[in-house]
Amino acid sequence: MYLKNINLDEKYVTDRVCLNIFALMTGITEGSVAILRHSSIFLKDHEKRIMVGIRETGLIYAYDYNDGSPIRSDNQCQAEHLLFESQWRDPRVEMPETGEETIGKFYDDSWTVVSEPPSIIIATVKYGSPSLDEDTFQNSHSSYDLDSLIGWLPAENVVL
Repeated sequence: MYLKNINLDEKYVTDRVCLNIFALMTGITEGSVAILRHSSIFLKDHEKRIMVGIRETGLIYAYDYNDGSPIRSDNQCQAEHLLFESQWRDPRVEMPETGEETIGKFYDDSWTVVSEPPSIIIATVKYGSPSLDEDTFQNSHSSYDLDSLIGWLPAENVVL
């Protein structure tokens, strides 16, 4: 699963997420990092002359101004995953429109074996409708209640 576009709005990609991505890409966890938000996000450590860029496409890159070279990170996948995880909408803050097709992340604690951990279910679902209970997410196979919803994404931005 990937997203067609990353929403770089500050309510999704928070300053904390930005600083964690900077640390993952550069290994730098101390110092002053400036966060510049335009159509992309730029994170700069002026003292060490290093920049990390984040684009709407999900591309994350790092650049060292000291020698003019790109920085390669062993943590690139972790940084991309952190960016992806920042995109889940919090159902306590924002809900989809009634009838909107979404990708829902649901907590499933229906396991009967105590030693098994609860699982996370990702499903394409619609939220409520005039014919459905308002607090239900449903697809042709299952329905999930609002209490088990961890996060959601607009389906038109997701490629499964």
